[in-house]
Amino acid sequence: MEEVDCTAMPTNRVPLPLPAVLERVHLAGESVGPAEALRRACVWRQLVEEYQPMAKSLEWQLAGLHWAREGALPFIDSNVPYIVTNNGGVSADAAALLFASCLEPGAGCGRIAVLELGAGTGLFARYFLDEFRLLCERESRDFYERLAYYVTDGSPATIEQWREREIFQDHTGHVFPRVCDANAPAVSDAGPLRAAICNYVLDVLPSAILRKAEQGWEQLWVRTWITDDASLLKQYTPLSFEEIRALARSTQAEDRARLLPLLPLLEFEKDFLPIGPDAPAGLETLEGEPAGAPFAYNYGALGCLDAVFELLEPDGFALVNDYGPVRREDVAERSVAQRFGPSTAMGLNFPLLEEQMGRRGVEVLKAEGDDGHLLHARLLVRSGVPGVRREFEARFAAAAREQADAPIERARQEVESGHAREALESFRAAIARNPRDWQLIGEAAVFATTQLRDRAAGLELARAAVELNPWYSSWLWNVLGDCLLSMERPAEAHESYLQAQRIHPQDVTTNLNLAHSWLLRGDPGRSLEAVARGLANDSEAMFRHTLLEKQQQAMASLSVRWNMERATAARR
Repeated sequence: MEEVDCTAMPTNRVPLPLPAVLERVHLAGESVGPAEALRRACVWRQLVEEYQPMAKSLEWQLAGLHWAREGALPFIDSNVPYIVTNNGGVSADAAALLFASCLEPGAGCGRIAVLELGAGTGLFARYFLDEFRLLCERESRDFYERLAYYVTDGSPATIEQWREREIFQDHTGHVFPRVCDANAPAVSDAGPLRAAICNYVLDVLPSAILRKAEQGWEQLWVRTWITDDASLLKQYTPLSFEEIRALARSTQAEDRARLLPLLPLLEFEKDFLPIGPDAPAGLETLEGEPAGAPFAYNYGALGCLDAVFELLEPDGFALVNDYGPVRREDVAERSVAQRFGPSTAMGLNFPLLEEQMGRRGVEVLKAEGDDGHLLHARLLVRSGVPGVRREFEARFAAAAREQADAPIERARQEVESGHAREALESFRAAIARNPRDWQLIGEAAVFATTQLRDRAAGLELARAAVELNPWYSSWLWNVLGDCLLSMERPAEAHESYLQAQRIHPQDVTTNLNLAHSWLLRGDPGRSLEAVARGLANDSEAMFRHTLLEKQQQAMASLSVRWNMERATAARR
């Protein structure tokens, strides 16, 4: 084959010599390397707030404002986890602790006051009261008659939502809802407390991430940015960038609250800087911490517990259920703030918490095998209370928790594997050990209806689950509606779907079910409205295909109606 001389081929363009090309792309005559070029690169964004200590940063402040405004509603869409302390299990364990406390020598025969901080949904308190009353009836004791349970939250909206839902109606005279700031807990009419309960509340109190450097203490500071995309910003707010910055600088809560819709757009830059004049209290007690390694200092949690022990009887106890590192070697790696939906939290530094409370004469107990769990329970006491200690170990040890959880996990695995007979036995054992676990009973209802084809059993299970939690779970009402629909009771199913919508109007499953239900009722217009809500909130596009099918069915139904109306008009 003849070789072709490529250099002799004609061309329409004369190439530049390579040095000239480089000269043309030179940056202002200055040569920079790749690392420096990346350092100079910037993301298109606008600065909203300069560096602030973490607990004073815009993100942390907006999280607090969101809770104050929305109350317990953030739990409904499950962005903020709550089931683990609100399924009845931890409530039963805590009720057993209080019962043991009432049996201690010298417990007295007067009023028994209990304080729960940051009660959120109120489900823990409701199930606690149910269990404690049952214990007292079973053992023929009058403790429940003497009980005054102060269920509190920092958000007035939360207290109003409890009232609207009548969550504590069955315990009138024994439960007292109050607004109470966990940063400075106090309930004027409670008197000395027998017990205080803190479930997932200490982690949202002010914290700092500190490290000891050669030049002195440093803490993590946060700088807040927002996207520079004005067209995207308009989907969230009509505010300009200057107006956003002005609101961020404002000291008025109502001004900052106007920035709440922007939370999904905020970005955060973090850096360790000198601790500054706003240093958290108690730094002098931290000199024993290793140099260089960052660690969480939950000073808000410590202040809360100090105030709690001022309110407790000498033989009283505090029960804490929360998350965070439990081994010193894990503290540096796990000292990070986490976002759960609109909420920002800092896991508890349990080793430091235990050391600090020990300095105050408070013993912090953990049950055997606790380190392996995600939720960590701690019993805080100042005195002997041997009965309470024994009950805590018996209830909160890993073996006890695994005994309660094992059949639940087996049931789920067997359902997934298609082993219906084995799954049925595991569900029976699981519900016997966890009779108030509404999520578990709801799963059993789905299993009975879809795999066992026992629609009557599924309906009874769904009804029992909804009775335990009719207030917060749109999923349960959808399960009940599906069970009713499978038994050809569409009118009752429709009412269940409507109740699910009242709880969580944006829920995609609920709107899909309503799109179908409205079609069955001959109302394609409302079916289309449900489809639109479903599509607008289907952020993962999991239901898009099915929703669009319902849209087509609704449009076809409307077309039939419109064609009939036109034909009738023509005949007239």
